[in-house]
Amino acid sequence: MKMKTKKTKTKLGRPLNDPGGAFLPEALRQRRRLAGLTQAALADALGVGISSVSRWESGENAPTAQQAQDIAELLGCTRRALGREVRVR
Repeated sequence: MKMKTKKTKTKLGRPLNDPGGAFLPEALRQRRRLAGLTQAALADALGVGISSVSRWESGENAPTAQQAQDIAELLGCTRRALGREVRVR
């Protein structure tokens, strides 16, 4: 008998890709802008399409754990930081 595993989901109803915390689309958008990158520049650096970055930032989809690690390295932050929104004063 196959057992179904329960998928943990974010508040938006999407599966978590990082067991360390939920991916917050707004955190990615804010950190990308603070780094002075466009969606196109981030997409190019990651080897993905602009539409992927757009979907991550809109909350329609989330990056994989490896993509989140790559994003964090490009933006000079930790993967955990992508789970928290940045407060800009």
